[in-house]
Amino acid sequence: MAQAPPDPQDTGSSIKETIISLTISFVFAFVFRGFIVEAFVIPTGSMAPTLMGAHMRITNNETGYVWPVGPWNTMSDHQTPVPLQGMLPGEAVKVNDPMSGTQIGGNTGIRNIPATPGDRIFVLKYLKGIINPTRWDVIVFRNPGHPETNFIKRLIGLPGDQVAFVDGDLFVRPAPSGGEHAVAGPGEFTSTKDSWDQEGWQIQRKTELVQRAVWQPVFDSYYTPMQAKSFKQPWQSKDAGWDLSAGSCYTLKGEGPTTLSWDSTNWPILDLYPYNQTPYNVNPAGLVDLYDHRADSPEAFARLHQGMTVFPVSDLRLSANVLPDKVGLDISGIVTARGHEFRGRIEHGTRGLLEMRKQGDKDWKVLAEGTLKTPLTPGVARRVEFWHVDQSLALYVDDQRELYAEYNWTPIERVTNATTIKAADVAAMDASNRPLLYNEAYYHRPAARFELAGSSCKLYHVAISRDLHYQATIYSFINMDTGLNHSRAGMPAAATNPLSTVTLNDHEYFCCGDNSPASSDCRLWDYPDQWVGERVNSQFGVVDEKLVIGKAFIVYLPGLGKSKDMPMIDFGRMRWIW
Repeated sequence: MAQAPPDPQDTGSSIKETIISLTISFVFAFVFRGFIVEAFVIPTGSMAPTLMGAHMRITNNETGYVWPVGPWNTMSDHQTPVPLQGMLPGEAVKVNDPMSGTQIGGNTGIRNIPATPGDRIFVLKYLKGIINPTRWDVIVFRNPGHPETNFIKRLIGLPGDQVAFVDGDLFVRPAPSGGEHAVAGPGEFTSTKDSWDQEGWQIQRKTELVQRAVWQPVFDSYYTPMQAKSFKQPWQSKDAGWDLSAGSCYTLKGEGPTTLSWDSTNWPILDLYPYNQTPYNVNPAGLVDLYDHRADSPEAFARLHQGMTVFPVSDLRLSANVLPDKVGLDISGIVTARGHEFRGRIEHGTRGLLEMRKQGDKDWKVLAEGTLKTPLTPGVARRVEFWHVDQSLALYVDDQRELYAEYNWTPIERVTNATTIKAADVAAMDASNRPLLYNEAYYHRPAARFELAGSSCKLYHVAISRDLHYQATIYSFINMDTGLNHSRAGMPAAATNPLSTVTLNDHEYFCCGDNSPASSDCRLWDYPDQWVGERVNSQFGVVDEKLVIGKAFIVYLPGLGKSKDMPMIDFGRMRWIW
């Protein structure tokens, strides 16, 4: 017998089915949220500019450059930014364009800048044995010193690692047998002054995706001010044949050989962050000179920045869009750093080489060579990049890696090459000179140049970028979570000194912010909150696996901006997180 169709007037069953369907949907949504994916808002700038907390977006109309800056004015809680920045008397925003060094807004500053909320992200929760943390993940976890607060940082050290930061880079080795922990007691580490001279250390290199995500722009000729005649280009040449007057395009009229050099005297490459141009982080008397690369003393603006120590950064990317006029162009990108020269070279537009040599040596040591898959062609602009990063060299053409090579130094070799400090100085360290590596005056400053020959050409987007630099810093005098005195005030921060080498147990992680000078992270924490210490882990400077929530994997809603007073979503900044 055929079944009768449902009575359209019988709404009871349809309502019941709807309620059941909605209930199941809500259950699945909460299960999904609770166990797989959860949404978070970035609260601060400790990961800037990779991920943005509350900030302002500043535009220089002369250069076209747009960049984020941390909020200047906050509510009474000292955290929530006021909706319009720079409104209060005497608190107009004064910042400098990092691409040109010029102050924005003149002497009076800028007013009525909308505050942009932090990026909204999705976090993929870790499921042990299925989705596990890996090095360089951007992770969300509960702050051990204040567990009501979620932190977001980059995962640096894994369980079973010994961790060391040397000249801004990460070195790791397996923890020695015996399972000694990071610390033995208040203010004391179990490591010794020879810990960096022991076997097993390996530099940790970032993947290409992560590396591209964390390059920090220093300069790009594309953002040369429109009034280029009043602007001194940071790329300079003493050779005839160059026309740099067009601003964003550099023209070589002859066939060389010739050199185009970075002006490292007036534009030193340091771990400066434009995001950190806030009144809380600089000497107010020096605001105008903060990014003024034409200042009489480059040291002055560097030291004013953040009121903190700044360090030279030698992990660099040199890049340019190269348009040869004829076949046979030779072009090299050269970084001088750590007592050596590192070169990525293209010969006759078709053959690539990666080389290094000690400063003063005549001959180059070839680390890699081969025929380019994408040669330089007359009349065709190719994007050429030379990377010197994480003790590796790479040559890219049109975003395709053509050649790659590595060189491997131990932490002590890195110290002696990157600084004026000798191995004997490190071996002689004691409690009186522990901050030795914290003094930026000991570090060699890098230089960079392009060398060209064989053809006239044009160069567009001539740029230099720097890597993340994990600072060798010291513990603050104040515990930022409690407001009380820090138990290790003035001592070298965790993992930044042989005497403070960190050892992680099998359930502990070590995390740092990409904005290293302005990040409260494992390097600087004091003992954890009492509840965390009693129920989870009592050690300072680590993140226990029980506090880890998951991996940030996408910015699904960037901070809202405004256009003609209407909220606008910048869809162009929706992105995967690496």
